Amino acid sequence: MARLDRLGPAKEVAQIGAAIGREHSHALLALVTRKPDAELEAALDRLVAAGLLFRQGLPPHATYLFKHALVRDVAYGSLLRDQRQQLHGRIADVLAEHFPTTVEAEPEVLALHYREAGMADAASTYYERAGDRAAARSAYIEATAHFRAAIEEADRLSQKDERTRRALTLLLKLGPAIAVTIGEWKPEVEAVYRRAYDLGREVGDGPQLFWATWGLWYCTSRRDNKQSRKWTEELTSLAQRLGDESLLLEAQHCRWGDEVFGGDVPQLLEASEEGIRRYDPKRHAQLTAALGGHDPGVCAHTSHALGLSLRGLPDQARRTVERALLLAESLPHPPSIAFAYKWAGSCLMIACDRHGCERIGARCLALLEKFDLPVFRWNGRYWMGWAKAQGLTLSVGSL
Repeated sequence: MARLDRLGPAKEVAQIGAAIGREHSHALLALVTRKPDAELEAALDRLVAAGLLFRQGLPPHATYLFKHALVRDVAYGSLLRDQRQQLHGRIADVLAEHFPTTVEAEPEVLALHYREAGMADAASTYYERAGDRAAARSAYIEATAHFRAAIEEADRLSQKDERTRRALTLLLKLGPAIAVTIGEWKPEVEAVYRRAYDLGREVGDGPQLFWATWGLWYCTSRRDNKQSRKWTEELTSLAQRLGDESLLLEAQHCRWGDEVFGGDVPQLLEASEEGIRRYDPKRHAQLTAALGGHDPGVCAHTSHALGLSLRGLPDQARRTVERALLLAESLPHPPSIAFAYKWAGSCLMIACDRHGCERIGARCLALLEKFDLPVFRWNGRYWMGWAKAQGLTLSVGSL
Protein backbone atom coordinates (compact mmCIF):
# COMPACT_ATOMS: atom_id res chain seq x y z
CA MET A 1 0.00 0.00 0.00
CA ALA A 2 2.86 2.36 0.81
CA ARG A 3 4.42 1.71 -2.57
CA LEU A 4 1.06 2.40 -4.28
CA ASP A 5 0.56 5.60 -2.29
CA ARG A 6 3.93 6.92 -3.44
CA LEU A 7 2.90 6.55 -7.10
CA GLY A 8 0.37 9.38 -7.03
CA PRO A 9 -2.09 9.29 -9.99
CA ALA A 10 -0.78 5.89 -11.03
CA LYS A 11 -2.49 4.43 -7.95
CA GLU A 12 -5.92 5.01 -9.49
CA VAL A 13 -4.87 3.12 -12.63
CA ALA A 14 -3.66 0.24 -10.45
CA GLN A 15 -7.01 0.21 -8.63
CA ILE A 16 -8.95 0.11 -11.89
CA GLY A 17 -6.70 -2.67 -13.23
CA ALA A 18 -7.23 -4.60 -9.99
CA ALA A 19 -11.02 -4.37 -10.42
CA ILE A 20 -10.67 -5.76 -13.94
CA GLY A 21 -8.58 -8.68 -12.71
CA ARG A 22 -5.02 -9.81 -12.19
CA GLU A 23 -4.47 -9.57 -15.96
CA HIS A 24 -5.97 -6.88 -18.20
CA SER A 25 -5.51 -5.38 -21.62
CA HIS A 26 -4.41 -1.84 -22.46
CA ALA A 27 -7.49 -1.42 -24.67
CA LEU A 28 -9.93 -2.25 -21.87
CA LEU A 29 -8.02 -0.17 -19.33
CA ALA A 30 -8.05 2.85 -21.64
CA LEU A 31 -11.82 2.71 -22.10
CA VAL A 32 -12.51 2.25 -18.40
CA THR A 33 -10.08 4.88 -17.06
CA ARG A 34 -11.19 7.50 -19.62
CA LYS A 35 -7.76 9.12 -19.35
CA PRO A 36 -5.82 10.72 -22.23
CA ASP A 37 -3.41 8.27 -23.84
CA ALA A 38 -0.28 10.08 -22.68
CA GLU A 39 -1.50 10.28 -19.07
CA LEU A 40 -2.49 6.60 -19.01
CA GLU A 41 0.79 5.44 -20.52
CA ALA A 42 2.78 7.54 -18.05
CA ALA A 43 0.89 5.96 -15.13
CA LEU A 44 1.42 2.46 -16.51
CA ASP A 45 5.12 3.15 -17.04
CA ARG A 46 5.41 4.14 -13.37
CA LEU A 47 3.65 0.93 -12.25
CA VAL A 48 5.93 -1.17 -14.43
CA ALA A 49 9.05 0.69 -13.27
CA ALA A 50 7.98 0.20 -9.64
CA GLY A 51 7.82 -3.55 -10.22
CA LEU A 52 4.10 -3.79 -9.52
CA LEU A 53 3.05 -4.68 -13.07
CA PHE A 54 4.51 -6.80 -15.85
CA ARG A 55 3.89 -5.58 -19.40
CA GLN A 56 3.75 -7.76 -22.50
CA GLY A 57 3.70 -6.08 -25.91
CA LEU A 58 3.50 -2.39 -26.70
CA PRO A 59 0.57 0.01 -26.19
CA PRO A 60 -2.15 0.10 -27.39
CA HIS A 61 -1.86 -3.68 -27.86
CA ALA A 62 -0.13 -4.42 -24.55
CA THR A 63 -1.42 -6.60 -21.74
CA TYR A 64 -0.58 -6.11 -18.07
CA LEU A 65 -0.22 -8.59 -15.23
CA PHE A 66 0.11 -7.78 -11.54
CA LYS A 67 3.47 -9.05 -10.31
CA HIS A 68 1.79 -10.90 -7.46
CA ALA A 69 -1.81 -11.64 -6.50
CA LEU A 70 -1.21 -9.80 -3.20
CA VAL A 71 -0.38 -6.61 -5.10
CA ARG A 72 -3.70 -6.87 -6.92
CA ASP A 73 -5.52 -7.61 -3.65
CA VAL A 74 -4.01 -4.56 -1.91
CA ALA A 75 -4.90 -2.26 -4.82
CA TYR A 76 -8.44 -3.64 -4.94
CA GLY A 77 -8.85 -3.50 -1.16
CA SER A 78 -8.03 0.20 -1.12
CA LEU A 79 -11.25 0.98 -3.00
CA LEU A 80 -14.34 1.99 -1.04
CA ARG A 81 -17.45 -0.15 -1.49
CA ASP A 82 -19.30 2.43 -3.60
CA GLN A 83 -16.21 2.94 -5.74
CA ARG A 84 -15.95 -0.79 -6.36
CA GLN A 85 -19.58 -1.09 -7.39
CA GLN A 86 -19.42 1.84 -9.78
CA LEU A 87 -16.14 0.60 -11.23
CA HIS A 88 -17.40 -2.95 -11.81
CA GLY A 89 -20.51 -1.58 -13.48
CA ARG A 90 -18.39 0.56 -15.78
CA ILE A 91 -16.11 -2.37 -16.65
CA ALA A 92 -19.08 -4.59 -17.49
CA ASP A 93 -20.70 -1.91 -19.64
CA VAL A 94 -17.45 -1.32 -21.55
CA LEU A 95 -17.05 -5.06 -22.15
CA ALA A 96 -20.65 -5.34 -23.35
CA GLU A 97 -20.29 -2.39 -25.73
CA HIS A 98 -16.75 -2.78 -27.08
CA PHE A 99 -15.68 -6.43 -26.64
CA PRO A 100 -18.18 -8.71 -28.43
CA THR A 101 -15.72 -11.62 -28.46
CA THR A 102 -15.56 -11.59 -24.66
CA VAL A 103 -19.34 -11.32 -24.43
CA GLU A 104 -19.71 -14.36 -26.66
CA ALA A 105 -16.86 -16.52 -25.34
CA GLU A 106 -16.76 -15.52 -21.66
CA PRO A 107 -20.16 -14.26 -20.50
CA GLU A 108 -19.22 -15.29 -16.96
CA VAL A 109 -16.68 -12.42 -16.93
CA LEU A 110 -19.47 -9.87 -17.46
CA ALA A 111 -21.64 -11.74 -14.97
CA LEU A 112 -18.95 -11.39 -12.30
CA HIS A 113 -18.58 -7.65 -12.85
CA TYR A 114 -22.34 -7.06 -12.87
CA ARG A 115 -22.66 -9.10 -9.67
CA GLU A 116 -19.97 -7.02 -7.96
CA ALA A 117 -21.75 -3.90 -9.22
CA GLY A 118 -24.95 -5.02 -7.49
CA MET A 119 -26.79 -5.28 -10.84
CA ALA A 120 -28.65 -8.55 -10.25
CA ASP A 121 -30.69 -8.54 -13.46
CA ALA A 122 -27.69 -8.27 -15.78
CA ALA A 123 -25.60 -10.62 -13.62
CA SER A 124 -28.30 -13.29 -13.74
CA THR A 125 -28.64 -12.93 -17.51
CA TYR A 126 -24.93 -13.37 -18.17
CA TYR A 127 -24.55 -16.25 -15.71
CA GLU A 128 -27.42 -17.95 -17.55
CA ARG A 129 -25.63 -17.43 -20.86
CA ALA A 130 -22.48 -18.91 -19.34
CA GLY A 131 -24.45 -21.93 -18.12
CA ASP A 132 -26.06 -22.42 -21.51
CA ARG A 133 -22.67 -22.26 -23.19
CA ALA A 134 -21.13 -24.76 -20.76
CA ALA A 135 -24.09 -27.17 -21.11
CA ALA A 136 -23.86 -26.97 -24.91
CA ARG A 137 -20.33 -28.37 -24.77
CA SER A 138 -21.30 -30.94 -22.10
CA ALA A 139 -19.34 -29.20 -19.33
CA TYR A 140 -22.10 -29.93 -16.81
CA ILE A 141 -20.17 -29.27 -13.60
CA GLU A 142 -19.29 -25.82 -14.90
CA ALA A 143 -22.87 -25.31 -16.13
CA THR A 144 -24.23 -26.23 -12.71
CA ALA A 145 -22.07 -23.58 -11.03
CA HIS A 146 -23.18 -20.90 -13.50
CA PHE A 147 -26.88 -21.75 -13.23
CA ARG A 148 -26.67 -21.71 -9.42
CA ALA A 149 -25.02 -18.28 -9.55
CA ALA A 150 -27.73 -17.08 -11.95
CA ILE A 151 -30.44 -18.25 -9.54
CA GLU A 152 -28.76 -16.45 -6.63
CA GLU A 153 -28.81 -13.22 -8.62
CA ALA A 154 -32.41 -13.79 -9.79
CA ASP A 155 -33.48 -14.17 -6.17
CA ARG A 156 -32.25 -10.61 -5.55
CA LEU A 157 -34.58 -9.04 -8.12
CA SER A 158 -37.04 -6.59 -6.61
CA GLN A 159 -40.09 -7.41 -8.77
CA LYS A 160 -41.73 -10.60 -7.49
CA ASP A 161 -43.18 -11.70 -10.84
CA GLU A 162 -39.88 -11.27 -12.65
CA ARG A 163 -38.01 -12.96 -9.79
CA THR A 164 -40.33 -15.96 -9.93
CA ARG A 165 -40.27 -16.25 -13.72
CA ARG A 166 -36.49 -16.00 -13.92
CA ALA A 167 -35.89 -18.46 -11.09
CA LEU A 168 -38.27 -21.00 -12.64
CA THR A 169 -36.51 -20.86 -16.00
CA LEU A 170 -33.10 -21.27 -14.39
CA LEU A 171 -34.14 -24.13 -12.10
CA LEU A 172 -35.34 -26.07 -15.14
CA LYS A 173 -31.90 -25.62 -16.71
CA LEU A 174 -30.09 -26.52 -13.51
CA GLY A 175 -32.07 -29.76 -13.02
CA PRO A 176 -30.74 -31.71 -16.03
CA ALA A 177 -27.21 -30.34 -15.56
CA ILE A 178 -26.97 -31.48 -11.97
CA ALA A 179 -28.75 -34.79 -12.64
CA VAL A 180 -26.16 -35.96 -15.19
CA THR A 181 -23.30 -35.13 -12.82
CA ILE A 182 -24.50 -36.53 -9.47
CA GLY A 183 -27.48 -38.74 -10.42
CA GLU A 184 -31.17 -37.95 -10.58
CA TRP A 185 -31.91 -39.90 -7.39
CA LYS A 186 -29.93 -37.48 -5.18
CA PRO A 187 -31.93 -35.21 -2.79
CA GLU A 188 -30.23 -32.12 -4.26
CA VAL A 189 -31.84 -32.80 -7.64
CA GLU A 190 -35.28 -33.36 -6.16
CA ALA A 191 -34.96 -30.09 -4.21
CA VAL A 192 -34.34 -28.23 -7.47
CA TYR A 193 -37.40 -29.71 -9.15
CA ARG A 194 -39.55 -29.34 -6.04
CA ARG A 195 -38.90 -25.60 -5.98
CA ALA A 196 -39.49 -25.41 -9.75
CA TYR A 197 -42.79 -27.28 -9.32
CA ASP A 198 -43.95 -24.86 -6.60
CA LEU A 199 -43.02 -21.86 -8.74
CA GLY A 200 -44.65 -23.41 -11.80
CA ARG A 201 -47.93 -23.82 -9.96
CA GLU A 202 -47.63 -20.28 -8.63
CA VAL A 203 -47.30 -18.70 -12.09
CA GLY A 204 -49.57 -21.23 -13.81
CA ASP A 205 -47.17 -21.75 -16.69
CA GLY A 206 -48.28 -24.90 -18.52
CA PRO A 207 -45.10 -26.08 -20.30
CA GLN A 208 -42.75 -25.10 -17.48
CA LEU A 209 -45.03 -26.71 -14.90
CA PHE A 210 -44.92 -29.86 -17.06
CA TRP A 211 -41.11 -29.80 -17.09
CA ALA A 212 -40.94 -29.32 -13.33
CA THR A 213 -43.39 -32.18 -12.77
CA TRP A 214 -41.38 -34.35 -15.16
CA GLY A 215 -38.31 -33.63 -13.05
CA LEU A 216 -40.09 -34.83 -9.92
CA TRP A 217 -41.11 -37.99 -11.77
CA TYR A 218 -37.50 -38.50 -12.82
CA CYS A 219 -36.28 -38.15 -9.22
CA THR A 220 -38.78 -40.65 -7.79
CA SER A 221 -39.09 -43.18 -10.63
CA ARG A 222 -36.49 -45.64 -9.40
CA ARG A 223 -37.34 -45.54 -5.69
CA ASP A 224 -41.13 -45.05 -5.43
CA ASN A 225 -43.01 -46.65 -8.31
CA LYS A 226 -46.41 -45.83 -6.83
CA GLN A 227 -45.63 -42.10 -6.59
CA SER A 228 -43.96 -42.00 -10.00
CA ARG A 229 -47.10 -43.45 -11.59
CA LYS A 230 -49.12 -40.64 -9.99
CA TRP A 231 -46.74 -38.12 -11.53
CA THR A 232 -47.15 -39.89 -14.89
CA GLU A 233 -50.91 -39.51 -14.75
CA GLU A 234 -50.57 -35.83 -13.87
CA LEU A 235 -48.14 -35.33 -16.75
CA THR A 236 -50.38 -37.11 -19.23
CA SER A 237 -53.37 -35.01 -18.21
CA LEU A 238 -51.36 -31.79 -18.43
CA ALA A 239 -49.90 -32.68 -21.85
CA GLN A 240 -53.36 -33.49 -23.19
CA ARG A 241 -54.76 -30.17 -21.92
CA LEU A 242 -51.89 -28.29 -23.54
CA GLY A 243 -52.27 -30.27 -26.78
CA ASP A 244 -48.48 -30.38 -27.14
CA GLU A 245 -47.28 -33.41 -29.13
CA SER A 246 -43.74 -33.21 -27.71
CA LEU A 247 -45.02 -33.17 -24.15
CA LEU A 248 -47.29 -36.13 -24.94
CA LEU A 249 -44.15 -38.04 -26.01
CA GLU A 250 -42.51 -37.16 -22.71
CA ALA A 251 -45.56 -38.30 -20.76
CA GLN A 252 -45.26 -41.59 -22.65
CA HIS A 253 -41.56 -41.57 -21.74
CA CYS A 254 -42.66 -41.69 -18.11
CA ARG A 255 -44.98 -44.62 -18.83
CA TRP A 256 -42.26 -46.88 -20.14
CA GLY A 257 -39.95 -45.67 -17.35
CA ASP A 258 -42.54 -46.75 -14.78
CA GLU A 259 -42.59 -50.22 -16.30
CA VAL A 260 -38.78 -50.47 -16.34
CA PHE A 261 -38.69 -49.96 -12.58
CA GLY A 262 -42.03 -51.64 -11.94
CA GLY A 263 -41.00 -54.87 -13.69
CA ASP A 264 -44.08 -55.35 -15.91
CA VAL A 265 -42.38 -56.61 -19.08
CA PRO A 266 -45.46 -56.79 -21.39
CA GLN A 267 -46.44 -53.23 -20.42
CA LEU A 268 -42.83 -52.12 -20.85
CA LEU A 269 -42.74 -53.49 -24.40
CA GLU A 270 -46.06 -51.89 -25.27
CA ALA A 271 -45.22 -48.46 -23.80
CA SER A 272 -41.71 -48.29 -25.29
CA GLU A 273 -42.96 -49.43 -28.71
CA GLU A 274 -45.47 -46.57 -28.60
CA GLY A 275 -42.62 -44.22 -27.73
CA ILE A 276 -40.55 -45.42 -30.71
CA ARG A 277 -43.52 -44.75 -33.00
CA ARG A 278 -44.05 -41.24 -31.63
CA TYR A 279 -40.40 -40.21 -31.71
CA ASP A 280 -39.00 -38.02 -34.49
CA PRO A 281 -35.33 -36.92 -34.13
CA LYS A 282 -35.89 -33.64 -35.96
CA ARG A 283 -38.92 -32.58 -33.94
CA HIS A 284 -37.86 -33.89 -30.56
CA ALA A 285 -34.14 -33.08 -30.41
CA GLN A 286 -34.80 -30.07 -28.14
CA LEU A 287 -36.25 -32.34 -25.46
CA THR A 288 -32.83 -33.85 -24.79
CA ALA A 289 -31.51 -30.89 -22.82
CA ALA A 290 -34.82 -29.84 -21.29
CA LEU A 291 -35.93 -33.12 -19.78
CA GLY A 292 -34.00 -35.85 -18.03
CA GLY A 293 -30.63 -35.18 -19.59
CA HIS A 294 -31.02 -37.84 -22.28
CA ASP A 295 -32.80 -38.26 -25.60
CA PRO A 296 -36.31 -39.82 -25.37
CA GLY A 297 -35.82 -41.80 -28.59
CA VAL A 298 -32.64 -43.39 -27.26
CA CYS A 299 -34.47 -44.22 -24.04
CA ALA A 300 -37.44 -45.74 -25.89
CA HIS A 301 -35.16 -48.02 -27.94
CA THR A 302 -32.99 -49.14 -25.02
CA SER A 303 -36.04 -49.73 -22.81
CA HIS A 304 -37.64 -51.80 -25.56
CA ALA A 305 -34.41 -53.77 -25.92
CA LEU A 306 -34.41 -54.39 -22.18
CA GLY A 307 -37.97 -55.74 -22.37
CA LEU A 308 -37.03 -58.03 -25.27
CA SER A 309 -34.03 -59.31 -23.30
CA LEU A 310 -36.19 -60.08 -20.27
CA ARG A 311 -38.71 -61.77 -22.55
CA GLY A 312 -36.00 -64.18 -23.76
CA LEU A 313 -35.61 -62.69 -27.25
CA PRO A 314 -31.86 -61.89 -27.39
CA ASP A 315 -31.58 -61.53 -31.17
CA GLN A 316 -34.39 -58.97 -31.35
CA ALA A 317 -32.92 -57.23 -28.32
CA ARG A 318 -29.49 -56.95 -30.01
CA ARG A 319 -30.99 -55.45 -33.15
CA THR A 320 -32.89 -52.89 -31.07
CA VAL A 321 -29.72 -52.10 -29.10
CA GLU A 322 -27.87 -51.49 -32.35
CA ARG A 323 -30.56 -49.04 -33.48
CA ALA A 324 -30.38 -47.28 -30.09
CA LEU A 325 -26.58 -46.94 -30.36
CA LEU A 326 -26.77 -45.64 -33.93
CA LEU A 327 -29.33 -43.05 -32.86
CA ALA A 328 -27.37 -42.01 -29.75
CA GLU A 329 -24.05 -41.69 -31.59
CA SER A 330 -25.69 -39.52 -34.26
CA LEU A 331 -26.63 -36.96 -31.59
CA PRO A 332 -24.28 -34.20 -30.38
CA HIS A 333 -25.13 -35.10 -26.79
CA PRO A 334 -22.64 -37.25 -24.80
CA PRO A 335 -25.04 -38.03 -21.89
CA SER A 336 -27.46 -39.65 -24.36
CA ILE A 337 -24.60 -41.79 -25.73
CA ALA A 338 -23.58 -42.79 -22.20
CA PHE A 339 -27.22 -43.55 -21.40
CA ALA A 340 -27.41 -45.84 -24.46
CA TYR A 341 -24.23 -47.66 -23.37
CA LYS A 342 -25.69 -48.06 -19.87
CA TRP A 343 -28.78 -49.96 -21.00
CA ALA A 344 -27.02 -51.75 -23.87
CA GLY A 345 -24.67 -53.24 -21.28
CA SER A 346 -27.64 -54.41 -19.20
CA CYS A 347 -29.18 -56.16 -22.22
CA LEU A 348 -25.88 -57.86 -23.07
CA MET A 349 -25.48 -59.05 -19.47
CA ILE A 350 -28.95 -60.59 -19.54
CA ALA A 351 -27.95 -62.40 -22.74
CA CYS A 352 -24.69 -63.53 -21.05
CA ASP A 353 -22.71 -61.94 -23.89
CA ARG A 354 -19.44 -61.24 -22.09
CA HIS A 355 -17.53 -60.15 -25.20
CA GLY A 356 -20.25 -57.69 -26.17
CA CYS A 357 -20.38 -56.43 -22.59
CA GLU A 358 -16.63 -55.92 -22.55
CA ARG A 359 -16.77 -53.96 -25.82
CA ILE A 360 -19.59 -51.71 -24.66
CA GLY A 361 -17.83 -51.14 -21.35
CA ALA A 362 -14.67 -50.06 -23.15
CA ARG A 363 -16.65 -47.69 -25.40
CA CYS A 364 -18.34 -46.21 -22.36
CA LEU A 365 -15.06 -45.59 -20.53
CA ALA A 366 -13.49 -44.08 -23.67
CA LEU A 367 -16.40 -41.63 -23.86
CA LEU A 368 -15.99 -40.73 -20.20
CA GLU A 369 -12.30 -40.04 -20.71
CA LYS A 370 -13.37 -37.19 -22.99
CA PHE A 371 -16.39 -35.91 -21.05
CA ASP A 372 -16.70 -35.62 -17.29
CA LEU A 373 -19.86 -37.63 -16.57
CA PRO A 374 -19.11 -39.34 -13.24
CA VAL A 375 -22.62 -40.70 -12.78
CA PHE A 376 -22.05 -43.12 -15.71
CA ARG A 377 -18.46 -44.08 -14.93
CA TRP A 378 -19.29 -47.08 -12.78
CA ASN A 379 -21.35 -48.63 -15.61
CA GLY A 380 -18.36 -49.10 -17.89
CA ARG A 381 -16.21 -50.46 -15.07
CA TYR A 382 -18.95 -52.81 -13.93
CA TRP A 383 -19.52 -54.38 -17.35
CA MET A 384 -15.82 -54.86 -17.98
CA GLY A 385 -15.44 -56.39 -14.54
CA TRP A 386 -18.44 -58.66 -15.11
CA ALA A 387 -17.04 -59.77 -18.48
CA LYS A 388 -13.68 -60.52 -16.89
CA ALA A 389 -15.34 -62.48 -14.07
CA GLN A 390 -17.34 -64.49 -16.60
CA GLY A 391 -14.13 -65.30 -18.45
CA LEU A 392 -12.45 -66.47 -15.24
CA THR A 393 -15.49 -68.60 -14.39
CA LEU A 394 -15.31 -70.27 -17.81
CA SER A 395 -11.54 -70.83 -17.41
CA VAL A 396 -11.99 -72.45 -13.99
CA GLY A 397 -14.88 -74.54 -15.30
CA SER A 398 -12.78 -75.90 -18.16
CA LEU A 399 -10.23 -77.20 -15.62
